[in-house]
Amino acid sequence: MTLVARYDPAWQALTFFPMASIFAVARTPEKYDKYSPYYRLPGVTLISGVAVFTMMAVAAYFYSRRWVYVSISILGFVMIGFATYVMNQLTRYVPDTLPAEAVAWLLESSSWQHPELFKKAGRVATTPQRKVILLKTLHRLLSPLIASRRRRQPGQPEHKELQIFIACLAQVSHFEDTKRCIPENTAAMKHPALPDDLRDQLRDLRVSDDIYVREAAEAVWRQYSLTEDDEKHVDKA
Repeated sequence: MTLVARYDPAWQALTFFPMASIFAVARTPEKYDKYSPYYRLPGVTLISGVAVFTMMAVAAYFYSRRWVYVSISILGFVMIGFATYVMNQLTRYVPDTLPAEAVAWLLESSSWQHPELFKKAGRVATTPQRKVILLKTLHRLLSPLIASRRRRQPGQPEHKELQIFIACLAQVSHFEDTKRCIPENTAAMKHPALPDDLRDQLRDLRVSDDIYVREAAEAVWRQYSLTEDDEKHVDKA
């Protein structure tokens, strides 16, 4: 800070940056269902701290060249403003994904995956953030569950469970992929890679005699953007 005060009093504004950060971190964040940060608070603090310190050092070195000094100083303050905005977002909002995490935990930890849990997963999957969490769990669980029930006749309890499983997967996979946005510090929301065995089952269920299962499997197929080339690749394998 001695270097800052010596070369330009304007840089003394940096002293307010850590103070404001402390007050921001201390506040109670709001739940926001569409928020999923790409960089967390430690990462933003590290990156912004290194960047601002570098700008300070470079600006001090070029103090005798006023136009270079002013240009670097302006860039440094812009970076401070951007870091402040990102930190404000990080401390103001938290992703509202707790219901999805709870259902995913129940599905993973339960020795018997009751169909009601899959219905619950479909009900809480209201945002892409929640859906991505649930999809990772469904991908691991559904293949053996579908394999044990797909040969059952319509009307049997096991066949009704198959309808619930496929409908749940269709509901949870229904969202558009998005890319990460560095300026807004938001992470990408993409469908996790579909396991090969589950893809084989979906391909077969697309021609099921049960129209309910057939339409749900077709909806999942479209959401994962699987094409006929993917289908031929599976056949060859």
